[in-house]
Amino acid sequence: MQKLTKSWLGLSLCLLLTGCMLSYEKLTLQETIAQERIDVRFLAKGFTGDSMIVTMRGKVNKPTNVTIPHGILLSNRNKRQDLVAVRYKGKTQSIDAAKYRAVEEQFLNAEKKQTVHFVLEVYSINFDRDYIQAHDQFVINGMAEGDLKQFVDFLAAQKDGNDTAKQLAIWAITYNPTQEEVLEYYSNIRSEHFTIAEELMIDSGLNAEDYLLFDE
Repeated sequence: MQKLTKSWLGLSLCLLLTGCMLSYEKLTLQETIAQERIDVRFLAKGFTGDSMIVTMRGKVNKPTNVTIPHGILLSNRNKRQDLVAVRYKGKTQSIDAAKYRAVEEQFLNAEKKQTVHFVLEVYSINFDRDYIQAHDQFVINGMAEGDLKQFVDFLAAQKDGNDTAKQLAIWAITYNPTQEEVLEYYSNIRSEHFTIAEELMIDSGLNAEDYLLFDE
Protein backbone atom coordinates (compact mmCIF):
# COMPACT_ATOMS: atom_id res chain seq x y z
CA MET A 1 0.00 0.00 0.00
CA GLN A 2 2.85 2.36 0.83
CA LYS A 3 4.51 1.69 -2.52
CA LEU A 4 1.20 2.28 -4.30
CA THR A 5 0.71 5.58 -2.48
CA LYS A 6 4.21 6.75 -3.41
CA SER A 7 3.66 5.75 -7.02
CA TRP A 8 0.36 7.62 -7.10
CA LEU A 9 1.95 10.73 -5.59
CA GLY A 10 4.77 10.57 -8.10
CA LEU A 11 2.34 10.24 -10.99
CA SER A 12 0.22 13.11 -9.65
CA LEU A 13 3.27 15.34 -9.32
CA CYS A 14 4.38 14.46 -12.84
CA LEU A 15 0.93 15.29 -14.24
CA LEU A 16 0.86 18.54 -12.27
CA LEU A 17 4.27 19.63 -13.56
CA THR A 18 3.38 18.65 -17.09
CA GLY A 19 0.16 20.61 -16.83
CA CYS A 20 2.04 23.67 -15.62
CA MET A 21 4.48 23.44 -18.50
CA LEU A 22 1.72 23.04 -21.04
CA SER A 23 -0.15 26.04 -19.65
CA TYR A 24 2.53 28.38 -21.02
CA GLU A 25 1.79 29.14 -24.64
CA LYS A 26 4.94 29.67 -26.71
CA LEU A 27 4.91 32.89 -28.76
CA THR A 28 7.50 35.21 -30.25
CA LEU A 29 7.99 38.64 -28.73
CA GLN A 30 6.18 40.18 -31.71
CA GLU A 31 3.21 37.82 -31.38
CA THR A 32 2.98 38.47 -27.63
CA ILE A 33 2.89 42.23 -28.23
CA ALA A 34 0.38 41.92 -31.08
CA GLN A 35 -1.97 39.93 -28.86
CA GLU A 36 -1.63 42.64 -26.19
CA ARG A 37 -0.40 40.18 -23.59
CA ILE A 38 2.49 42.43 -22.51
CA ASP A 39 3.70 45.99 -22.33
CA VAL A 40 7.33 46.44 -23.35
CA ARG A 41 9.86 49.24 -23.06
CA PHE A 42 13.17 49.20 -24.91
CA LEU A 43 16.00 51.05 -23.16
CA ALA A 44 19.23 51.40 -25.14
CA LYS A 45 22.43 51.96 -23.19
CA GLY A 46 24.42 52.26 -26.40
CA PHE A 47 24.41 50.86 -29.91
CA THR A 48 27.00 48.07 -29.87
CA GLY A 49 26.97 44.85 -27.85
CA ASP A 50 24.90 43.91 -24.80
CA SER A 51 23.37 47.37 -24.60
CA MET A 52 19.59 47.00 -24.87
CA ILE A 53 17.49 46.36 -21.78
CA VAL A 54 13.86 45.39 -22.33
CA THR A 55 11.27 45.76 -19.59
CA MET A 56 8.33 43.41 -20.08
CA ARG A 57 5.16 43.42 -17.96
CA GLY A 58 2.33 40.91 -18.32
CA LYS A 59 -1.12 42.39 -18.93
CA VAL A 60 -3.46 39.40 -19.09
CA ASN A 61 -3.94 36.08 -17.37
CA LYS A 62 -2.42 34.11 -20.24
CA PRO A 63 0.97 32.76 -19.18
CA THR A 64 3.31 32.94 -22.15
CA ASN A 65 6.74 31.55 -22.93
CA VAL A 66 8.23 34.42 -24.93
CA THR A 67 10.87 33.66 -27.56
CA ILE A 68 13.19 36.28 -29.09
CA PRO A 69 13.91 35.64 -32.80
CA HIS A 70 17.33 36.60 -34.16
CA GLY A 71 17.28 39.77 -36.26
CA ILE A 72 14.48 41.89 -34.79
CA LEU A 73 14.74 45.42 -36.19
CA LEU A 74 14.19 48.23 -33.69
CA SER A 75 13.24 51.62 -35.10
CA ASN A 76 14.25 54.73 -33.16
CA ARG A 77 11.26 57.06 -32.84
CA ASN A 78 13.66 59.91 -32.17
CA LYS A 79 15.27 59.52 -35.62
CA ARG A 80 18.65 58.57 -34.25
CA GLN A 81 20.30 55.18 -34.79
CA ASP A 82 18.06 52.18 -35.45
CA LEU A 83 19.16 48.77 -34.14
CA VAL A 84 19.16 45.10 -35.02
CA ALA A 85 18.86 42.62 -32.14
CA VAL A 86 21.19 39.66 -32.61
CA ARG A 87 20.08 37.57 -29.66
CA TYR A 88 18.56 37.35 -26.21
CA LYS A 89 21.30 37.36 -23.55
CA GLY A 90 19.27 36.67 -20.43
CA LYS A 91 17.38 38.28 -17.56
CA THR A 92 18.74 41.02 -15.34
CA GLN A 93 17.71 42.33 -11.94
CA SER A 94 18.93 45.88 -12.56
CA ILE A 95 18.39 48.34 -15.38
CA ASP A 96 21.24 50.54 -14.12
CA ALA A 97 23.82 50.83 -16.90
CA ALA A 98 26.66 50.42 -14.41
CA LYS A 99 25.22 47.36 -12.67
CA TYR A 100 23.13 45.26 -15.02
CA ARG A 101 24.33 41.79 -15.89
CA ALA A 102 22.49 39.28 -18.02
CA VAL A 103 21.89 35.91 -16.38
CA GLU A 104 21.23 33.46 -19.18
CA GLU A 105 18.11 31.38 -18.63
CA GLN A 106 16.30 29.00 -20.93
CA PHE A 107 12.81 30.36 -20.31
CA LEU A 108 11.52 33.92 -20.59
CA ASN A 109 7.97 33.89 -19.28
CA ALA A 110 5.31 36.60 -19.20
CA GLU A 111 2.66 36.48 -16.49
CA LYS A 112 -0.03 38.94 -15.44
CA LYS A 113 1.25 41.88 -13.37
CA GLN A 114 4.79 40.50 -13.29
CA THR A 115 7.69 42.61 -14.56
CA VAL A 116 10.80 41.10 -16.12
CA HIS A 117 13.95 42.85 -17.37
CA PHE A 118 16.14 41.20 -19.96
CA VAL A 119 19.15 42.07 -22.11
CA LEU A 120 19.52 41.97 -25.90
CA GLU A 121 22.75 42.06 -27.88
CA VAL A 122 22.16 44.84 -30.41
CA TYR A 123 24.04 46.74 -33.12
CA SER A 124 23.39 49.93 -35.06
CA ILE A 125 22.23 49.63 -38.66
CA ASN A 126 22.65 53.36 -39.40
CA PHE A 127 26.27 54.31 -39.90
CA ASP A 128 25.70 58.05 -40.33
CA ARG A 129 22.98 58.87 -37.78
CA ASP A 130 23.39 60.61 -34.44
CA TYR A 131 24.21 58.61 -31.32
CA ILE A 132 21.38 57.13 -29.29
CA GLN A 133 20.27 59.20 -26.30
CA ALA A 134 19.18 57.89 -22.90
CA HIS A 135 15.45 58.44 -23.40
CA ASP A 136 15.10 57.40 -27.04
CA GLN A 137 12.05 55.26 -27.71
CA PHE A 138 12.12 52.15 -29.89
CA VAL A 139 9.48 50.05 -31.61
CA ILE A 140 9.80 46.74 -33.45
CA ASN A 141 9.87 47.37 -37.18
CA GLY A 142 10.26 44.05 -38.97
CA MET A 143 13.04 41.51 -39.24
CA ALA A 144 16.48 41.39 -40.84
CA GLU A 145 16.53 40.09 -44.40
CA GLY A 146 19.08 39.01 -47.02
CA ASP A 147 22.76 39.39 -46.13
CA LEU A 148 21.92 41.06 -42.82
CA LYS A 149 19.78 38.08 -41.76
CA GLN A 150 22.52 35.64 -42.78
CA PHE A 151 25.12 37.54 -40.79
CA VAL A 152 22.90 38.01 -37.73
CA ASP A 153 22.05 34.30 -37.68
CA PHE A 154 25.78 33.58 -37.75
CA LEU A 155 26.51 36.02 -34.90
CA ALA A 156 23.68 34.61 -32.79
CA ALA A 157 25.52 31.29 -32.64
CA GLN A 158 28.70 32.94 -31.31
CA LYS A 159 29.06 33.22 -27.53
CA ASP A 160 31.71 35.92 -27.62
CA GLY A 161 33.74 38.00 -30.04
CA ASN A 162 34.79 41.55 -30.74
CA ASP A 163 31.75 43.83 -30.59
CA THR A 164 33.47 46.59 -32.59
CA ALA A 165 34.29 44.18 -35.41
CA LYS A 166 30.72 42.86 -35.42
CA GLN A 167 29.45 46.44 -35.67
CA LEU A 168 31.75 47.23 -38.59
CA ALA A 169 30.58 44.16 -40.49
CA ILE A 170 26.93 45.11 -39.97
CA TRP A 171 27.57 48.65 -41.20
CA ALA A 172 29.30 47.16 -44.23
CA ILE A 173 26.08 45.30 -45.02
CA THR A 174 23.59 48.08 -44.26
CA TYR A 175 25.51 51.18 -45.40
CA ASN A 176 28.63 49.97 -47.27
CA PRO A 177 31.07 52.70 -46.11
CA THR A 178 34.76 52.82 -46.93
CA GLN A 179 37.40 52.55 -44.21
CA GLU A 180 38.12 56.25 -44.64
CA GLU A 181 34.49 57.15 -43.94
CA VAL A 182 34.43 54.95 -40.85
CA LEU A 183 37.61 56.48 -39.44
CA GLU A 184 36.25 59.96 -40.10
CA TYR A 185 33.20 59.24 -37.92
CA TYR A 186 34.77 56.96 -35.30
CA SER A 187 38.36 57.70 -34.26
CA ASN A 188 38.57 54.73 -31.85
CA ILE A 189 38.50 52.17 -34.69
CA ARG A 190 41.81 50.34 -35.21
CA SER A 191 43.13 48.37 -38.18
CA GLU A 192 42.66 45.04 -36.40
CA HIS A 193 38.94 45.75 -36.09
CA PHE A 194 38.65 45.80 -39.89
CA THR A 195 40.61 42.55 -40.12
CA ILE A 196 38.39 40.77 -37.60
CA ALA A 197 35.26 42.13 -39.25
CA GLU A 198 36.37 40.73 -42.60
CA GLU A 199 37.06 37.35 -41.01
CA LEU A 200 33.58 37.34 -39.51
CA MET A 201 32.03 38.11 -42.88
CA ILE A 202 33.90 35.25 -44.52
CA ASP A 203 33.06 32.82 -41.70
CA SER A 204 29.38 33.72 -42.06
CA GLY A 205 29.44 32.67 -45.71
CA LEU A 206 29.25 36.18 -47.17
CA ASN A 207 31.64 37.49 -49.81
CA ALA A 208 33.72 40.23 -48.17
CA GLU A 209 34.79 41.47 -51.60
CA ASP A 210 31.25 42.75 -52.15
CA TYR A 211 31.77 45.47 -49.53
CA LEU A 212 33.84 48.65 -49.79
CA LEU A 213 34.99 48.31 -46.18
CA PHE A 214 37.24 45.42 -47.16
CA ASP A 215 38.33 46.74 -50.54
CA GLU A 216 41.67 48.07 -49.34
